[in-house]
Amino acid sequence: MRAEAIALTYIDPDVSGRALAWDMAQCRRLARTLGYTLLAPSELPALGLLALVRQTHVDAVLVPSPEHVSPHIVSLLAEMVDIESVRPRRSITRTRARQA
Repeated sequence: MRAEAIALTYIDPDVSGRALAWDMAQCRRLARTLGYTLLAPSELPALGLLALVRQTHVDAVLVPSPEHVSPHIVSLLAEMVDIESVRPRRSITRTRARQA
């Protein structure tokens, strides 16, 4: 087991628009508050967010708001990781225990 918790930030640039830098700053702040080391990929792999979560073995995904991820993807992510939203401030705890 890792000594540090790691989170991945996911920001949909189409949703953020001109507020992309602000959304990233807010996700960084939330990560610090929650005690996560933050990964912020510059782009998603061709297979998308779920594949990136599987490849990086992160503990959580941080999003600026629920609009950045579809409800279907949220339900799939919740099987693997915790999901944290900046605004509104919400936490979704993973539904399955992490396998060692």
